[in-house]
Parts: sequence; C-alpha cells; structure tokens
Amino acid sequence: MNIRKIAQLAGVSVTTVSRTMNHPELVNDKTREIVQRVMQEQGYKSNQFAKNIMNPKTKNIGIIVPTLNNTYFVELIDSCRMYLQNKGYMLNVLCTSKSKEVQDWILDFLADKSDQFFMDGLIIAGSAAVSKETIERMKSMISVPIVVIEVVREKMDIDSIYTDDFSGIRLMVNHLKEQHIKSLGVFSPSMEFSHTKRIIKYLKQTTEELGIDMRKEHIIEADNTSVPISTKRAEQFLGKPLPDVIFSFSDMMTLALIKVLRSAGVRIPEDVQIVCGDYSEYCELAQPGLTCIIKPIEEMGRQAGNLLIKRIEEPNRAHEHIILPVSLSIREAV
Repeated sequence: MNIRKIAQLAGVSVTTVSRTMNHPELVNDKTREIVQRVMQEQGYKSNQFAKNIMNPKTKNIGIIVPTLNNTYFVELIDSCRMYLQNKGYMLNVLCTSKSKEVQDWILDFLADKSDQFFMDGLIIAGSAAVSKETIERMKSMISVPIVVIEVVREKMDIDSIYTDDFSGIRLMVNHLKEQHIKSLGVFSPSMEFSHTKRIIKYLKQTTEELGIDMRKEHIIEADNTSVPISTKRAEQFLGKPLPDVIFSFSDMMTLALIKVLRSAGVRIPEDVQIVCGDYSEYCELAQPGLTCIIKPIEEMGRQAGNLLIKRIEEPNRAHEHIILPVSLSIREAV
C-alpha cells in the first residue's frame, strides 16, 4: 500500500493525502476525515519512528533537472555535488527529460517517500515544465526544504537563485550596437519554456530601444538538447537574407548552427556573426572564437548548496532570493 493507492481509494489527489499526513491543518475537516479513515482501513501508517528519532538527517540531497544533455545542467550538478560533498552530503540526480509526466511521477515518488528516511532537502533547477503552481504543489507534498535555481522569477516563499539575464542581454546588445550591427536573428529552444520566452522578451526590448532590427522570420526554434534537431532547424536560416548577427541560446545549438552555415558556404564572421548566450568550455572549440554571455554556474551551485544547508539547519529563517551577475566575453565571431 502506498500514497497513490490511498489517494485513489479516498477519491482525492496525492497532494491532499500528503498534506493530510504532513500538514493536516491545511485540509478541510471532511476531506481529512475521509483520507484518515481510508488510511486506517488499509492499515497505512506513516513511519513515526523515522519522524521521532533524535537525528533524522540522511545526508542525502536531491536535485531535479530537465535534462542531462545540456552542459549547463551537467556543470551545475557538478558544482552542487562538489559543495555538498565537502559538507558531508550526497547528491542524487533526478531528471524529468523535459516531460511533465515524468516530473509528476518524480513528485509522486518523493511524496510517497516523505515519511521515510530518504532525503534532507531538494534543489530544483531549470524552467522546463516547472511553473509557480508546480513549486507550490511540491512544497505541499514534500516535507523537506527546497531551493530553486532559475525556475520562476516571481518571488515566492522559497529560497531561490537566479542570474541577471536582463543585464547580460543588455551588455550583448550594447556591444552589437557599438559594432554597427543593424539586424539580429535568434536560434532558440522551444517557446514553451519560460526561460526562452523571457530571453526573447529581453532581446526584443533592448533591440527596439537601440534600433536593431529583430524580425519574426529570423527567430528559429530548435532543441538545446538534440544535435540532430538543432542541425535540421538551423537549415531554416538558409535560402533567405541572413541577419548581421545570430544570437544562439546554447553551446550545442551554436556549434550545430556554425556547422550548417559553413556547409552552405556561409563565412563566419564575414557573412554573418554569431553570439552564444550560454558559455561552456565547448565554445572554445569554435573557430573563430565566440562572443559569449558567461553565467557563474560554479557560484550558482555553491550558493544553492549553501542555501539548502542553512535552511535544513534553520527551518524558520527568512527566505533568500539571490541574483548573480553575468559577464560578456568578446571574441572574434562578433
């Protein structure tokens, strides 16, 4: 018998069952009585031993990421791991594969383990399939501290870490203006992700202010975790006038774009210039060198681990919202 079965028999959601066990004061009397009756009838009991012993710490931390096919998340995980390991914690990686269904399965799994020795805290990174409502649901179902990295920009009662994306975009667009750039294209991940929408919004705002043309037909969506898809989508830039510069969201997408352009005889930077929105060491493979926005990934991982440990040790402390600066590395490609 598990929490999902109890929810099914009681005719309620897994969230409601979890809330009944962990925060019964948040459940109305009638619903709480139904859930508790089903639990009693089925002989389902939470692990009171685990809840009542003197030192319940497991020294396990979970991190949920949308993909492992993106160097940003690989580097972020490694940074979190190194910091937590030095503090005596083990980091366990949970990947949603950018799927809401997988995300919900992971959430149900964690809720089912919430009354057992499983983990002391959770880090949630990346915006794929994660919304404010999802975060609130996680908080109600999983009774451990949570820290979010680059998830939702709205301030919530949860510790959070973000990078100053708007300043990074403004740095880049100001540089393009100084280089007398007249038009900008964009090679982006899917518009269904809040991060993509936010960066496109910032690009439109800053290019409009500085008089740089950013046309809809020069915005091409791809997949920042798939080389074949990104390569195929990059071909959409061909067969029509190219913008002066193409802003590509990630290292992998940028390398796929360069390959396609060069295969078609397009010269970089003579015919079109390239800017990468997310530096990784793989950008060093590009020739000529890429101008890149650099995020402090190592610092983000360190700060996430530090915030989570502080929350574990001081559950009632005020929530922190940390915004980290980004920088622009100017190279030959623009």
